[in-house]
Amino acid sequence: MQSRGGLGIIALKTTPKTGDLVALKSVLDDDELMIATEAGLMIRMSVSGISTYGRNTQGVRVINLKGDDAIADVTRVIIEEDGEDAGAAPEADEAG
Repeated sequence: MQSRGGLGIIALKTTPKTGDLVALKSVLDDDELMIATEAGLMIRMSVSGISTYGRNTQGVRVINLKGDDAIADVTRVIIEEDGEDAGAAPEADEAG
């Protein structure tokens, strides 16, 4: 909560060691993250395997970059539960 006349809330401490904040995603434990680099490396990881910390920390490293490589994109992958109708072909209405 921010009080009246405040100057903002620090979301993450950025240092030369940690670098800049690249992406901020709202995720659930059942989701996965897909990270792509400019060099073409793609990794997919479970969100439940990433440690959580409070705000105003240095964060968690989820990928090691080589040389001058940089993060190109980060996306949330939603894993859906297979239900009775999952994967079934849509039914066409037949006019009679």
